[in-house]
Amino acid sequence: PRGQIFGTKELNELMNDQKKLIKTKLHEATDIMVFLSELKETLESTHTLKVNAFQPVSTRLSHIYQEISMVGFDKVQSMNETMDEIIFNTRDEKGRDHALKVTLPINYPFVVPQIVAHLPVSIEISPSIATLVRQHEQIVHRYQNVFNCLDELDQHMKVVDPENPKRDEMWRKIALGHHCSLHLEIVNPLLPFDKPQIMLFGGEKRVGDLRKAWERAAWNKEISLYANLMNIFQLVSNESAEKEDYTNTTDIECGICYSYKLENGEAPETILATVQPNNNTEFQHIIR
Repeated sequence: PRGQIFGTKELNELMNDQKKLIKTKLHEATDIMVFLSELKETLESTHTLKVNAFQPVSTRLSHIYQEISMVGFDKVQSMNETMDEIIFNTRDEKGRDHALKVTLPINYPFVVPQIVAHLPVSIEISPSIATLVRQHEQIVHRYQNVFNCLDELDQHMKVVDPENPKRDEMWRKIALGHHCSLHLEIVNPLLPFDKPQIMLFGGEKRVGDLRKAWERAAWNKEISLYANLMNIFQLVSNESAEKEDYTNTTDIECGICYSYKLENGEAPETILATVQPNNNTEFQHIIR
């Protein structure tokens, strides 16, 4: 079949882009309605691609520049030459720096950026850089108390894991002495003064005594997290305990219970229980 299509300038431009495909479909057509339906789909698809086509580099960079201007260049910690990787910095009330890394895809702003931020909660993704930075600042200021609590733990207690804690890590593993350790996790980052979840590791007898002390003690929300732990387990501040010999104990030596770090650098996660064989010598077996 043969035919001509008349239309506006915009329609003719769309058809010229798909001229060969339209001719092929026209020659293969056996039904005019089927051909018109396929033509409509082809032109709509072409129009969508044109609308979403990637902007010229200058237009894209201009858009990014405007976004950063809205945030303020004083909040930019670093930026690469192509302006597609930007690190923003938010300084909190205690002078702590919190970084927000924003990576812009090649077809930004039609595709949302990728972000990396170590915070207690996630940032809601948005195509707007200014919105992302504003959310980051709001979260940082909202969670000041939990940052303070965790900093106090790191300062005053012997934290063995994580070695370089990030702001989104709400847990700590703390050495208590006599080869015992405590895994602590803050349940609600908005309420860091509440009683945390804990797990005790070490020899059965000493862990039993520590557990009794924990269950017996009254938790005081009016004082800091580390101060409660100091009181409950009768500990001394990390500064005062620097010279303490943590290996000096009369307990049976066990390579798992009494290791704060394993050879591969990881913290032990196995809990052992003590058993009493016939010769009255204490041994331990793994609880699975």
